[in-house]
Amino acid sequence: MDFANPGSTSSADKPSNLPSSSITPPPSSKSAMECANCQQPATLVCGGCKGPPVLEGDAPIAHYCNATCQRADWAKHKSTCRRFQDRMTLYRVADIAQKLFLLHRELTWGQLDVQRVEKSGDDLFLRGEVSAIFRKIPKHHVI
Repeated sequence: MDFANPGSTSSADKPSNLPSSSITPPPSSKSAMECANCQQPATLVCGGCKGPPVLEGDAPIAHYCNATCQRADWAKHKSTCRRFQDRMTLYRVADIAQKLFLLHRELTWGQLDVQRVEKSGDDLFLRGEVSAIFRKIPKHHVI
């Protein structure tokens, strides 16, 4: 990426193995951080590292003063960047799984007005009324 021409994306500017959004300004950091490569003031953050929460024991998110420093530091930074990207993928999968679970729960039990739960041996019974039947609920669930 050429900072003089932000639209420039020639292959000489960015190796193919760098993250797709390789370098972007940090979202809320106005103060300069230290460049991970040359230790000069830096205001840009690695695009592959931003997004996931930083957990205890993580390496700090890499900041750079320009794309040249990012390319020079890539061999050292690559494994950390990949971990952050994998974590973001895991968070997205977990979010989708949670939404699917909540949708399933609503479709299965949303029409049941549970008045009480009773335990009989190892079984739990939901006692209540079905209102506006959207989906037939098995009789053994409603007594």
